[in-house]
Amino acid sequence: MLVDDNAEIHKDFCKILSKNDDLALDSDEEILFGQVRNTKKYTAPEYKIDSAYQGKEAFELVRTSLLSGEPYALAFIDMRMPPGWDGIETIKRIWELDPYIQMVICTAYSDHSWEDITNELENSDNLLILKKPFEVIEINQLAAALTRKWELIANLHTLIKNRTSELERLHSLTQTTLESVQEGILGVGLNEQILVYNENFLKQWNIPEELLKSEKSKLIFQRLADQVEDSVIFLKVMNDLQKEPQQKKTKEWKLNTGIILELFAKPQYLHDEVKGIVYSFRDTTERKELEQQLLHQATHDNLTGLPNRALLTDRINQAISHAKRYGMYVGILVVDLDFFKEINDSYGHKVGDLVLKEQAKKLLNFVRENDTVARMGGDEFVVILGSQTDENNLIGLLNQFIELFSTPFEVEKREIIATVSIGVSIYPQDGMDADTLLKNADAALYHAKDLGRNRFQFYMEEFNKHILQRNELTVALTHALQNNQLSLNYQPLIDLKTGNIMGVEALLRWIHPTLGLIPPSTFIPIAEETGLITAIGEWVLRTACTQAEKWNQSSIFHNLKMSVNISSKQFRQQNFLFILNKIIEETGLDPDCLELEITESLILGNISEIIQKMIELKSLGFHFAIDDFGTGYSNLSYLKHFPFDTIKIDKTFIDNITTDSYSASIVQAIIGMSKNMGIKVLAEGVEHKEQVDFLKKNHSNQVQGYYFSKPLNEEDCAQLLALKQGKKWDENLG
Repeated sequence: MLVDDNAEIHKDFCKILSKNDDLALDSDEEILFGQVRNTKKYTAPEYKIDSAYQGKEAFELVRTSLLSGEPYALAFIDMRMPPGWDGIETIKRIWELDPYIQMVICTAYSDHSWEDITNELENSDNLLILKKPFEVIEINQLAAALTRKWELIANLHTLIKNRTSELERLHSLTQTTLESVQEGILGVGLNEQILVYNENFLKQWNIPEELLKSEKSKLIFQRLADQVEDSVIFLKVMNDLQKEPQQKKTKEWKLNTGIILELFAKPQYLHDEVKGIVYSFRDTTERKELEQQLLHQATHDNLTGLPNRALLTDRINQAISHAKRYGMYVGILVVDLDFFKEINDSYGHKVGDLVLKEQAKKLLNFVRENDTVARMGGDEFVVILGSQTDENNLIGLLNQFIELFSTPFEVEKREIIATVSIGVSIYPQDGMDADTLLKNADAALYHAKDLGRNRFQFYMEEFNKHILQRNELTVALTHALQNNQLSLNYQPLIDLKTGNIMGVEALLRWIHPTLGLIPPSTFIPIAEETGLITAIGEWVLRTACTQAEKWNQSSIFHNLKMSVNISSKQFRQQNFLFILNKIIEETGLDPDCLELEITESLILGNISEIIQKMIELKSLGFHFAIDDFGTGYSNLSYLKHFPFDTIKIDKTFIDNITTDSYSASIVQAIIGMSKNMGIKVLAEGVEHKEQVDFLKKNHSNQVQGYYFSKPLNEEDCAQLLALKQGKKWDENLG
């Protein structure tokens, strides 16, 4: 842009700055610009030139150019332009609009000095003075150099603007990224200046944003430490990280509010040099609670909430360590609920679970706070009695245990009695580690069960031999059926009124190829525990029915009644009726000739279901007897609900009926009440004539026992039946 009040000057500048090859000037031009020394052809840059004749006009042109987006690069301005602004004023005003435009002020020698001009104009970097007269080459050089300078500055500004925009974009992206993460982020420089943070950090630590903008990191760290439970350690860790920023650190902190934050500190590098540290705080409260929950589930029983087997060993080891340190004993009690299987099968799993929970409460309420009660699984618990100074003190505690669990309690409006058997081992004499102590207590438990349950038993070394033998028998029993090691013996049932044999009871025998005859009291409990009792029971039922029909069809005996023991588990089978009917169909035995003996434990179950099944079987002609009456928890008034044909009084009552008035009274009462209910009575285990006389006198219906005959094999029993058919056993009967 040319700014001069002289129109001729405009023309001359345009000639010089244009690409016109004719550089000849007229006389006025020579006066102004001097003699052209070089007439050689010159190719000037291509300029777009605007003219203004007053300062204000130039000002408006600059304003318009800025609005149109085409700013001026260079302006030649005359110093004097009456009557308006002079050159200095014009430049001042234009620079207010565009400080980057390059200025050349054209002045005569008599005008202001350079010092005066630069004092007036602060932006002297963009200002040159061209004194008259001008050289053409000066004009061209100034125009070329200053427009190039303006172009470079404009490009630089554009680059700076683009770089700034990119940095702003990256900063926005970084901040957006910071705000999108769940962690609280804090960036701190080596000079303790807060460099960066996000909203989650402010929320996690409840810190005002203004504080981060005004305070150093030490004060911020102190603010954080005040909210942490281990505030002293927290502050030391944070300050140590600032002193040694090249290290990484991961640590969890619990706040006073209970929230758990996981800190991850990482150095921030620039050109392989640490410039600061980024602290990341992740809220791990829910994860920790879940971990604790999973750990609790892994180490505790879901039903009772007691420690389980996984935690038990650790608790025993802790008790041993304490006892070893202070010279004390540790008692390990393995507690098993007696007949829980029957309770569970009879009343259902819901009642069974409630019984387990109730027994767990009893154990917890009984032991001391520092003792441990754990559930091993099923109906088995373990009690750790630590810090025992005298092993004899355990006897008193154990007696209290037995008494406690002998007390009836109510579950789902049912009165339940769940006694316990307890096996006891003691550290250090019975074992030096958890596994040995548990194994030996378990061996003692088995012995307590064998002795009749509802008792405790201290460990003795020979129990382990018993356990090994029991395990061997368990394996052998699985093969006994296939290897024809099982057989049946038959014991006669005598009618006291007629004196005749009216039937036989089938009794199971196991003859092992190397161990010989194994008593039922040894292998029947094993069969019950392993579940083999159902398969064995079916075999017994089929074999006995086959034998009874064989005898009935021969001339040996007619209408012989076969009595067969049925286990609780076998009777509760869903397909028991199907199996029984199938056996009757296969063997051809009349159901009237078959009596099913069941124990008292069965009738303690789901009464309505059991009664319904018994009624259905009775309608088909089968008979029922309750075996070993008096050894369980049932009573005669309870039995009136069941369709029993016969009550078999247990041998333990018969043994002393002639010598013990209490036993005699019980037997008399059973006979009398049974007669009133229309139920027959059979006395088991009769071994003496005096017992026979007592039973006959008190009107017992039937008897069986060694007084008449021991259990016989098939051949011997057949001979006896043939001999006694239709005959009295002896003259004293009938």
